[in-house]
Amino acid sequence: MSFAADTQVLTPAGWQLMPDLQHGPSAIARIDSAGAVDFVVPEPIVEQPHRGELQHIHGESIDLLVTADHAGATAWLAPAPADRPCGAGVRQSGRELSAQERHELDQAIAIHVDAYIRPDAAAMEVLASSDARARLVRQAFPTVERFHDTLAATVPFDDPSMSWVRLPAKDFRIDRLLELDGPSLAWFLERVMTWTDGSAEQRYGQSPERAASVEAMQIAAVLSGHATTWRSDPTGRTMVTIHPSVIWPAPAVAREVVSYDGMIYALAVSAGRVLVRRHGHVVACDAGGPAA
Repeated sequence: MSFAADTQVLTPAGWQLMPDLQHGPSAIARIDSAGAVDFVVPEPIVEQPHRGELQHIHGESIDLLVTADHAGATAWLAPAPADRPCGAGVRQSGRELSAQERHELDQAIAIHVDAYIRPDAAAMEVLASSDARARLVRQAFPTVERFHDTLAATVPFDDPSMSWVRLPAKDFRIDRLLELDGPSLAWFLERVMTWTDGSAEQRYGQSPERAASVEAMQIAAVLSGHATTWRSDPTGRTMVTIHPSVIWPAPAVAREVVSYDGMIYALAVSAGRVLVRRHGHVVACDAGGPAA
């Protein structure tokens, strides 16, 4: 199977475009036959120019631009009906969060949701817009004593929790999250989504400048066994919907032939499926055998 150049692949550093994988043998996410997700080094990637037709496979939760000889691709559904397998799985490798790291990540979540770092002092100010958020902030920062319109706490800039978020954007560091195993990612996802209404199907959205955090939520969801749907509105705001298990009935998938003039990339692993992404939609693709 060969992919258009604007297709992304999940690596230990986050999503990378196909052309960027040419610079070195980066590991990519693979789902094995048992449903476990891990990072493996793929076969050498074959890059070649293509001027002609490609298959555009698209729908509510899938968007692929591939050669006509594709072995098969399914939207990331978990679990799938037996007649439409897609290898839904949970990351088995990676490390488990320690108790101290859970506390640090809880602080990072509070900073991400309702806080900003004041540039004129080594202090943090948290805006508590609801009782539920105030309770969670108090759990994350138990030493805070004052709580009025704002919740202020002295937090040194070298606080360990800062290693989980990028300042001043307050985006979660995807590379740090990708160190974790599936259960730890599920815990992280549950803590962040607690800030919403607690419904079974969660929606997480951010403004254009905070799109990296939407990607972090999607990665945590996919690697802990959830289905996702990605949307963008006319203002550029992106939103990922996290489904508890399966999208069923599946959205209609359209296939059409389109013209293409550019580079294409053949990607393969020894066995299993690879996780790719185009226009925000994560897809598990069959990619067995040599890339050539």
